[in-house]
Amino acid sequence: DSQIKACLTFAKDNDVHIVKVFTDPAKSGGNLDRPGVKEFLAFLKKRKKYTYVFIDDIARLTRNSPDYYPLKSQIADNKGILKDTKGLINEDTTIIGAFVEHVMVGQADLERRMNRERVISRQTQRIMHGHWVFPEPVGYIFADKELKIVEERAKLVRKIFEDFAAGRFPTYKAIKDSQEAKLLINPKRNTTYRFKDDTIKKMLTNKLYIGKVEFKKWGISERDGYHEAIIDE
Repeated sequence: DSQIKACLTFAKDNDVHIVKVFTDPAKSGGNLDRPGVKEFLAFLKKRKKYTYVFIDDIARLTRNSPDYYPLKSQIADNKGILKDTKGLINEDTTIIGAFVEHVMVGQADLERRMNRERVISRQTQRIMHGHWVFPEPVGYIFADKELKIVEERAKLVRKIFEDFAAGRFPTYKAIKDSQEAKLLINPKRNTTYRFKDDTIKKMLTNKLYIGKVEFKKWGISERDGYHEAIIDE
């Protein structure tokens, strides 16, 4: 990993001994709820000596500006000395240095927000053209970024809808306890679903099952979906 190599090289050039390496693979810097962050903070708390904490870039620590300074203080409170390989993190010794650090924190936060806006814009356009972009409902999988029916699960979903329409299920609990619900397998975990009443309610009112898409939160009204329906309207 290039970031780890950069930190190791920086430590070697500055004659610093590496005690431990922490990573957060495939985790966003947009929040601090990450295993690597929790692990290194716990590690620091156990240290009795002052410890350098090297990062390759401010954005790799956090891209959320409200999180940065409290985290930096937490590191310092546990005898950690935060350093980045580019020398932008300031120890509050100069006004200019503190300003540059603040600008870099703001830039990381701006990039995070702009990336999020770009993602939402692309997702909005896809939904408006009938393509679903969020987690697939029971009975579907994503293949080539499109919802595809998994017939062995779809027939169970279809039976649940038919029995519900026929009045065979007086409550959501009755659906949860049905043979069909117990046979539905979560493909990501390869285990049965743990349905809740609210989950069942959302399933029964999910327009994806009738071949429609909508996302009212983003002002996208109901329209024909690109995918195949599991049940008839």
